[in-house]
Amino acid sequence: MAIGDGFRSDKAPPQERRRRYRGKGIGETDGRPVPQLENPPPEPQPPNPHTPSLDQLIANQNQLIANQNQFMQTMANLLQAQKNQNTPPNQLRAPTFDYTDDPLEAEDWPREIEKKLDLTTCTDEECVALAVHQLKGSASAWWDSFCETHDDPASITWEEFTVAFKEFFVPKEMLMQKVAEFCNLKQGTMKVQEYVNLFIKMMRYAPDDTRTDEKKQYWFLQGLHPEIRVLLTAGVYRSLRHMMNKAISVGKEVLDYDEGESSKRKRTDHMSLLGTFQRP
Repeated sequence: MAIGDGFRSDKAPPQERRRRYRGKGIGETDGRPVPQLENPPPEPQPPNPHTPSLDQLIANQNQLIANQNQFMQTMANLLQAQKNQNTPPNQLRAPTFDYTDDPLEAEDWPREIEKKLDLTTCTDEECVALAVHQLKGSASAWWDSFCETHDDPASITWEEFTVAFKEFFVPKEMLMQKVAEFCNLKQGTMKVQEYVNLFIKMMRYAPDDTRTDEKKQYWFLQGLHPEIRVLLTAGVYRSLRHMMNKAISVGKEVLDYDEGESSKRKRTDHMSLLGTFQRP
């Protein structure tokens, strides 16, 4: 018996092996299924700390509704107080506020509101509600943001409101710029009365530099036109108002003199021109 008659060799020629596996791709065998690996489930993402939860959203909504109800009740109380005091409606027409680049205008607004509130018997919280009702545009948006971060918006006092309002709408950097403008204020081409009006307005920006009447006189004198300043320097003035009145009087005299001299020069030039044409 030949060696190959009793058993078969497991080794096949290379050609046979190639034929045996030809056409088989990934995941294919000789009829036996190959288990496929499934994609692993995605890892759970950690919660975003900045995304409010459902409970927080509900709490915020309830707080907003409570604030609106409080505001409506406050406005009803204000109307009733006005009716009881027989206050004319036009006297309670408080000014509105949106935004302004002038810090003095922003600083004046709470004062104007307070004058209107003096005509009523409102509580602190009612005063705040009335003032908030007059905020428009960006100012109203600021108030909404302020209330969202406040522990108890319904209990905000008038003092707390005015302090927060001024901190936002009257920044210190802008005030410092206005102080520099006041210290460098000059009459220039303005009439004395125009300079007086501007000086009085700008004085409020520099309370430290105008704390005494002597300091006020100093800065007022520094800004006057040199021609007027030299005529006032030798005088003694009992108050800033006295100095201002004197400056207005001197300024008028200087203006009249300059206009008179200008008229004389024009007449002289005119006569000289006529004489030139009349010569033979």
